[in-house]
Amino acid sequence: MRIHYLQHVPFEGLGNIKDWALAKGHQISDTQLYNNVPLPEPEEFDWLIVMGGPAEAALPKNVGLLFFNDHPERFFPATQIDVVWFPEGAGCDRC
Repeated sequence: MRIHYLQHVPFEGLGNIKDWALAKGHQISDTQLYNNVPLPEPEEFDWLIVMGGPAEAALPKNVGLLFFNDHPERFFPATQIDVVWFPEGAGCDRC
């Protein structure tokens, strides 16, 4: 599997996820957002890990599996995505 992660600061890493992925024979790549590196195309990876910054380095959010996967129900069987539109903004009193 091709695992890609988005890195916000130079000192955050995948921690135990990296050890697990390498032990399973997965490929790992990253985008160093702090260096203004362009994002990869969705076809270039199978699993996206979004690191949330230093406070979240140990607990990455795998929103990539939810939003950029053809079958997110395999990973999040009880999750539902609701798209909400606020035509007059989220703070509208009439909405």
